[in-house]
Amino acid sequence: MQPTIFKKNRVIDYAGLALLLVYGAIHCFKGNDFNVFLEAAERIKQGANIYDPLPGSLQYFYSPLFAILLWPFTFFPYWVGCLCWTAFSTFCLADACRLAMNYFDKKRLTAKQLVWWPRLIFLLALAAILDNYKMVQMTPFLLWGCLKSLQWIQGGKNLKAGALLALAVNIKLLPLFFIAYIIYRGHFKTFLFWILFSVVFIFLPVVFIGVQQNNFLLGQWVHFINPFSAVQTDMLFNKVDLGSAILDLNGNKASLAVGDGSSMNNEPNNALLSANIARLLFVFGTLFFLKTPPFSPAKNLLFQIWEVAYLTLLIPLLFPRQHLYAFVFLLPAFTYLVYFFMLKRNDYKILFWIFLVAALFLSPLLGRDVVGADLYDFFRGYKVSTISVVVLAVVLFFCGPGKVWIRGSND
Repeated sequence: MQPTIFKKNRVIDYAGLALLLVYGAIHCFKGNDFNVFLEAAERIKQGANIYDPLPGSLQYFYSPLFAILLWPFTFFPYWVGCLCWTAFSTFCLADACRLAMNYFDKKRLTAKQLVWWPRLIFLLALAAILDNYKMVQMTPFLLWGCLKSLQWIQGGKNLKAGALLALAVNIKLLPLFFIAYIIYRGHFKTFLFWILFSVVFIFLPVVFIGVQQNNFLLGQWVHFINPFSAVQTDMLFNKVDLGSAILDLNGNKASLAVGDGSSMNNEPNNALLSANIARLLFVFGTLFFLKTPPFSPAKNLLFQIWEVAYLTLLIPLLFPRQHLYAFVFLLPAFTYLVYFFMLKRNDYKILFWIFLVAALFLSPLLGRDVVGADLYDFFRGYKVSTISVVVLAVVLFFCGPGKVWIRGSND
């Protein structure tokens, strides 16, 4: 009988899961981003402007609908809602891993490889996973929403897929890349349902807060999520996305205007131009991963997960103002690359070692508590984590599915 995920050595797997949940529970009794979400949920009930933070509070950047969806948690102690969200994030991570692994021909792996495959995926993504638990973020849900919607599309459940993607994009814009992808792959029914539910989710808060308040909050929300606004420009530094890394490496923080952005001098403008050019290069790089013409399906499941791995890798690189927890979107890329090197490690030794070094710089082994504050700040200052993701993108390109695909497999 072929082993499945966690079937063997369950003690180790459950112990790891328990430690992860304990880590998350500990941070539920500390301050984190979930405080910001629940504060917005409480204030929207009171008719307040949730985008005007109270003194000492952080800025809320998410949609009015997300604040309303969190209303039920406001009737309980903070830690109750936080624990519930942590448990939900755990489900999203586990199921996202399962959904990604379903694209592969598991029969080509040995029993031992099947046991270690999911473990290695989580170990490689551990730094981002821990940061999600520490900050109590919604990134695991966004990743799960992307992969689950693709599964529903494959099963002909276009309405469900469109609704789930609309909800994910409404909460945070990161899954927008997937909208472009489903259009390219000709899933027009899903796209139409996405438009329909996007409109519904924008105006659904009217039922709870009225037309005038909803319109006001929508205007505030659009201002704060606009990547060209002064609010966003002032927050582009010390982040892990590609644009912020280029700005940081150019040392332009001090020269950026805090006002309306009109007083920027030429140096930061040049850095912003460089950042946007770099983003465009990675967007055009998508064409090298899409091996079939527009409005046609991928060659097979293996080619599709390769495409998806690159798209999800782009999300933390190209969207501005991203933190370490956004690297959980690398999980499909880790899933693909671990599978690839389990089969082809001896044939591509140089790529394998490049992959290991890049993964090392993304791991908790180079955290502040391990390597010390000075070395950690050095790595952070030179954007080693961002550079490592760029290297992973290059490795992913050279580890194409044509090198492991066997005709008749994953058709």
